[in-house]
Amino acid sequence: MEIRAAIIENILLRRGQPVNLSGDPESVVSSARTRRRGPLEKNVLYVSCGPTEREQSASERTTPVMNWSVEPTKGSGETADITECLEQTYDAILTIIAWESRLKDGFLHGASPDEFIELGRQLIPYPMAYIDQNLITLAATPDYWGRADANGMLSGNQPSLDQMPPQRAADLVKDSDYLHAAEKRSGFYYEDMRHRMYYGINTFDDGEYRARLMIALPDGLQNLHRGDEQLIDCFHGYLEELRLRYAGNASIIASQNDAIHAFVRTCITSSENIENGKADNALASRGWKANDLFVVTKLVFFEGAHWDSVSLYLCGLLERMMGESCALLLNQQIIWLVNLTESARAEETEAQVENRFTESLVGLLRNYACKAGISDTFTQLRALRTYYREAERSLELGQEKNPHYWYYQFRDYAFDNLLAHCDEDLPVELSCHPAFNTLRAHDDAHGTEHVRTLACYLRNNQSATHAAQELFIHRTSFIRRLAQLEKIARINLDEPDEVLYLLLSAKLLGL
Repeated sequence: MEIRAAIIENILLRRGQPVNLSGDPESVVSSARTRRRGPLEKNVLYVSCGPTEREQSASERTTPVMNWSVEPTKGSGETADITECLEQTYDAILTIIAWESRLKDGFLHGASPDEFIELGRQLIPYPMAYIDQNLITLAATPDYWGRADANGMLSGNQPSLDQMPPQRAADLVKDSDYLHAAEKRSGFYYEDMRHRMYYGINTFDDGEYRARLMIALPDGLQNLHRGDEQLIDCFHGYLEELRLRYAGNASIIASQNDAIHAFVRTCITSSENIENGKADNALASRGWKANDLFVVTKLVFFEGAHWDSVSLYLCGLLERMMGESCALLLNQQIIWLVNLTESARAEETEAQVENRFTESLVGLLRNYACKAGISDTFTQLRALRTYYREAERSLELGQEKNPHYWYYQFRDYAFDNLLAHCDEDLPVELSCHPAFNTLRAHDDAHGTEHVRTLACYLRNNQSATHAAQELFIHRTSFIRRLAQLEKIARINLDEPDEVLYLLLSAKLLGL
């Protein structure tokens, strides 16, 4: 690390020392001397006590001078004050060297990202977090997600968090400034949607944006001291190297390849029958039981949503929402398997845990611009593929029938799924009861409403009274019309199988 004059000034100011730097703050410093006349040495920070002398040359104007506003103590000369100032300056330099030494040791001895960020905190006294491109928090100081006052202290009663709160992630997904900042190659300032300022530096790997170190500025502060920026730049260099070491080893990324995730992926992508042994191994890997109750969900993102920026983050968030679950990425979608039995809290009923699952899912869907199809609950894990298909079909049918809904449960679309399979081989008209064609032809020829009358009667559970009320005609008139259409279409509305056929046909025809 190159120790620059601005870093030394910054550390002295933090210690309450009355100093100001003149000359070039970017100058690299390897030593300190008292201010003197004559030739000036390169890489030396000169220390001056009292009023600054006028520079005599261009080299002197660029040479860094630490000016100490210290009045000579009564009974002592200026030399004693300069000595004290020089010692303090040297101590600041030694502090920086010792800090970088700890960073090197942490890197060489395999410190975790969380441990390493605590080392950085020793000279960077601000809340900070290291966040990857999927909004997964790789490391963070405990106060990062809170609000800091002018002294960098967490205010209010907000708890410390080590992962990004869902609403923060939802805000970032919509924040074009945050997203476009991924192109920046040097440190930058960024104001979020809550009007809080940050200093950020991006991590790149082979030219691709991979992560970002974010420093939260105290309220009211718009810029950091240049020395702070230099310290942060140095720290980020080590953090970037550390990330390369841990790349792909973050807990959520690693979990994507464990036994249960691998089993779910195989069930969905393979056309082969799933052996009982594979299901047993997957259950054993989590300590789950064969008779546990499961539900599987398929989530898809709206077109144009930044799904690639949040997909891995959402997998981790889903698994934290329901502790006994697994969420995995597959072809721009998320598959979420939840063990409802193991996720149940103390004294929580089956219905209550299902409601908690649905409520948690709905909140996430609204925040992250995605929709979900939900299967029926099931107990045989080896049947996962069948129930995944339920989730998939409910999503397809639900978006077609109720596009304004956020989620679709198969139980609400099972009948639609049944109807959808009736016309796979033949046109729907050929599969329907011929009575509708006969009655439609009669209506066209005579101006009657027999098709509407029959459909209304079937829809009202064969209640002449309710059907007559819906059509705004007298019940006697309705019964007479019903008898007439039975005769024209040659149907028997007292025969259960024929009524079922007519009802299914009316559904297929959209009547």
